[in-house]
Amino acid sequence: MVANGFLDLPVGTFSDPVVVTDREYVQEVYFFDTEVGADLSVLDDDMPENLRPALELAKEMMAKREETTE
Repeated sequence: MVANGFLDLPVGTFSDPVVVTDREYVQEVYFFDTEVGADLSVLDDDMPENLRPALELAKEMMAKREETTE
């Protein structure tokens, strides 16, 4: 995306050394499914109640998958 000019990142983003001291890094991420071209500007201020963390949904899907393979 950077090479194609879609994303502007600071100089050194890909070349500066990185030191990781923690064994685990967790970032809470939300996602939702919607129609292509839907107006997402309404999400700027008020998030829908049915929006859940992606990790929660992934764990739920994995549990259902394990149930079907048993």
